[in-house]
Amino acid sequence: MNAFERRRLRAPALTAASGLILAVGVVVAAGWVAAVPVAVAAAVPAAAYYWLGGRDADVGAMVGARADERQAAIRVWVRAFAGLTLLVVAAVGAIVSAAAGRAAWPYAAIAGLGAVCLVASLAYYRTRGRLTGGLAIEPGPRLDEREVAVVLHALQLAGIAMFVVSAVGGAALSGRTGDTALRILALAFVVALAAGLLIFRRR
Repeated sequence: MNAFERRRLRAPALTAASGLILAVGVVVAAGWVAAVPVAVAAAVPAAAYYWLGGRDADVGAMVGARADERQAAIRVWVRAFAGLTLLVVAAVGAIVSAAAGRAAWPYAAIAGLGAVCLVASLAYYRTRGRLTGGLAIEPGPRLDEREVAVVLHALQLAGIAMFVVSAVGGAALSGRTGDTALRILALAFVVALAAGLLIFRRR
């Protein structure tokens, strides 16, 4: 296996391994039937990552772990944008659901998770984090370049955490209260990634 194939396999292998671990946990807690959607939810993106990683475009380079400085910067901006979008969607969903008398806990749980991850990530990166990725940014009058990078990295980690919990939770709760809301949130993250890629590739 050459270096290209090894890099291409990183994201699919990590996704599949994470899905397997979660599926085993669901089997123990709720049985095989509940674990099948979790396994599928991990297998589909793992296959998509492998396919995208072989393409020559920006997306393929970013997924296939061979991004140059510009592509690495785009990846951080896109993930941060998707993380912020998901946080806003979860917060708005919780408010609207509560006002409509519907179950608001899925949205509130994901929004709370995102807020906790964001605060923890900000604290980590500001004290000990090593930031890489060639961020091409223009700091404003109140934020220097490192502070902007800290916020972007914190947002992307919070977004990834919210997405993983939403996707796995939506699959594990299939047919139960809250499954639709979690699936909507997972889909919102994917849509935001696609929108962010279109936006920031033109910068």
